Amino acid sequence: MANSVVLLVGVCAFLFCWATSIKRSFFALYLPLLLLIPPEFTSSITGLPDFTPSQICLLALFGFFVVHHLPRWKFSVLDVIVLTYASLSITSEGYNSAYDYPLKEINNQLVRVLLPYMFAKELIGHAGNWPPFAKRLIWIVFMITLLAPWEVRMSDNPFYNFFSHFFHFTELPFMFRGGWVRYYGPFTHPILAGVICSLCLILNYWLIRNKLWGKFRYLPWMMNAFLFFSLVMSSSRAPLFTFFFGIVLAGIGYSAHRFRTIFIRLGLLALVCVSIYIVILPYLSVNPALAKSRAATTLLYRIQLIDTYWDIIVEKPLLGWGDGEWPKMGGMPSIDNHYLWIILRHGFLTLTTFLLMYVMILPRLLWHGLRKKALDQSTRTLHFALFAIFSTQMIVFYTVFMGGQTETLFFLFLGGTEGLLVQRQQALTFSQQPVLP
Repeated sequence: MANSVVLLVGVCAFLFCWATSIKRSFFALYLPLLLLIPPEFTSSITGLPDFTPSQICLLALFGFFVVHHLPRWKFSVLDVIVLTYASLSITSEGYNSAYDYPLKEINNQLVRVLLPYMFAKELIGHAGNWPPFAKRLIWIVFMITLLAPWEVRMSDNPFYNFFSHFFHFTELPFMFRGGWVRYYGPFTHPILAGVICSLCLILNYWLIRNKLWGKFRYLPWMMNAFLFFSLVMSSSRAPLFTFFFGIVLAGIGYSAHRFRTIFIRLGLLALVCVSIYIVILPYLSVNPALAKSRAATTLLYRIQLIDTYWDIIVEKPLLGWGDGEWPKMGGMPSIDNHYLWIILRHGFLTLTTFLLMYVMILPRLLWHGLRKKALDQSTRTLHFALFAIFSTQMIVFYTVFMGGQTETLFFLFLGGTEGLLVQRQQALTFSQQPVLP
């Protein structure tokens, strides 16, 4: 049945796009499929890679994208970096692994990296559709978090339970912290759920401050309440801490003295980070077996990951070991660090290109937000909101791998941001943009 469901989604997406438009199909079909259906539910067609419903939907729309958008595509430096990142990942798998692993990696890089980046650059960034995209994303995640109290109270995940009727999958075990079930919804892991709720809260902060919700007055605040509740109930310290960090950064754009504000706020954040480092410093030389709490144990685990795997990294530093081919160290089977995960799988070259994405995006967002006088407030503050989102993600993925929907969302945001930064009409006023139904 799984194969039939996925193929039916592809056919419906193609017909819907044929009858309407690629933009409407992207917003009305792809985004809900991406967020609502857990990524573990895939097809299993013999001879083909496994596809999720959202991925087959994106492939169905790609033909229309080639016809209508690819002819006027203009390459930027970031485009080349993203393409290089995907190429190095595929090359690493081809060098290290058997036939099926490179084929799987080609599929992953296409439907999780390249196509989301390309679609977002054209349909979100260039088209000036950041407000509709943000609203649609927040609406979907809000509807998901409405079920968070049920999941936490009843220890029952309705998303995995429902879709398991159509796909062959064993439900993930629940995680507990402090006697409570850790919320994760359809997002694979509590930390990943926290990451998605955090970025939605920052985006909603931008929408509310610029009054982009229109006639909705109280609903955005109710959305924030459920999003924040879900963030807290995920019991994920890194997303929660970086959320407050991100709100401080996002608020810079509303100040009349932005240069002074950014130095003050960054100084305060640096002071907080130094204080936290001083607090955790005594743990750095402690044996994990002697840790007195669960929090101290997980902190030590992440700190010692790099030291433990360093000798393995230097054996194959350039292209890594391939997916799942590196030697597993006893007692440390989980790589809770996305940067270490990239090095082990694909080497330092791939990690360098990944970090270059941040180097290309963060300074430009900050510079445009500070210096572009032609920008109206909603556009200028969007630059700071995106700066906050990428900054928080850069930190939080030091504590978890970029799994579930977060990898695709990262490249959606990356493409949409690049489209925003390079679009010709920099003075675009978002408050005049139509809202997609």
